[in-house]
Amino acid sequence: MNEIILTCNSEDLREIFFGSGNQRYFFGPETKRQSLLMVLAIILFPFFAIYSINLEDDYIFIFGSILFVLPIYDFWSVSKPIFRWKKSVEQFLINSQKIKDLRFKYNEEYFIHIQDKTEKKMNWTEVVDATINDRLIEIHTTENFLLPKKAMTAVEFENLSKIIMDKVKNVIKE
Repeated sequence: MNEIILTCNSEDLREIFFGSGNQRYFFGPETKRQSLLMVLAIILFPFFAIYSINLEDDYIFIFGSILFVLPIYDFWSVSKPIFRWKKSVEQFLINSQKIKDLRFKYNEEYFIHIQDKTEKKMNWTEVVDATINDRLIEIHTTENFLLPKKAMTAVEFENLSKIIMDKVKNVIKE
């Protein structure tokens, strides 16, 4: 049975989660369009308000105010899941700093994930899919197991990648 003793650094995990800029609310990968529309609405609204207040018809001001609120609501609806995701990742990072003993044992039939005093044994047939890239290995079962590349040696990473490629049906290799 092969055993990998994982040495997790919270900065490595932070780089994995936040390295692509997905945590940014304004002008992030998911919010560029909404941020641009909101900034444009904020810039144009004072000019529109001054113009429409000078008119005798108040319906134009009301209609324009509703149109002003729509980009802000759109931005809020897109950034709310990002806020929740970022909050859960921060909590995960805090919890990961508390882990003292983190090991991963595997053979041809099953693997065991050991985290402090908790052991989880899974057969390779229970794995739904896995992701292997240059920063990590993710194993998806009823629970997800994240194994950063920097937490193990290059040889251990290659050996684990090979067994996952052999034993798991759906592997995404990036």
